[in-house]
Amino acid sequence: MLGNLTIAHQGQSTAPTAAKDRAFLGELLAHPGETVSTEHLANALWPDRPPADPAHALQVRASRLRALLRSLTDPAETEPVLYSRAGGYGLDLGETGTDLARMQRALSLAGDERNPEMAAKTLREGLDLWRGEPFSDVPQTPCVLERVAHAQELRLSAVELYAELTFATETVPAPLVAELTELTSRNPLRETLHLQLIRALHA
Repeated sequence: MLGNLTIAHQGQSTAPTAAKDRAFLGELLAHPGETVSTEHLANALWPDRPPADPAHALQVRASRLRALLRSLTDPAETEPVLYSRAGGYGLDLGETGTDLARMQRALSLAGDERNPEMAAKTLREGLDLWRGEPFSDVPQTPCVLERVAHAQELRLSAVELYAELTFATETVPAPLVAELTELTSRNPLRETLHLQLIRALHA
């Protein structure tokens, strides 16, 4: 999710190539742990001109996504991941099945860690999951935009905490300056980032 949509499993990866397939997957990912109704999915995928049979059109997208999943894993493992029930579809990826969830967990673990060096290491691993703008290759529906905003805020919080931890250890990694420079340019009113950039440059 943190960049172009990619499906990865045990060192292999793939991705939907058709725009509607990416839109289908993106909308499901925008509702973690939820069953998304066929009506909502149809409105998200075809906002202007819905197909004559939206339910069938969504079945086609689901079948194509299941085929992608089967290309990476045992078919028996595919059904529990992408499920259909009660007039909708959902993804069951577990608590850390997405890069966004893993970044969030890294931020939580770092906040509970008493050792600054270990906390910084945990955060760095979470921040390294960022590959680019979240959901960058899917239509920006209201639900997707909400998840994008959540991911961006999560990254800002993680970078701010990571910076404070590195200042405490008196070791400022060079990549931190680049990250802070990028984020201050995108968030000119976020004073904490500007202060941390000044401190990092001084160090």
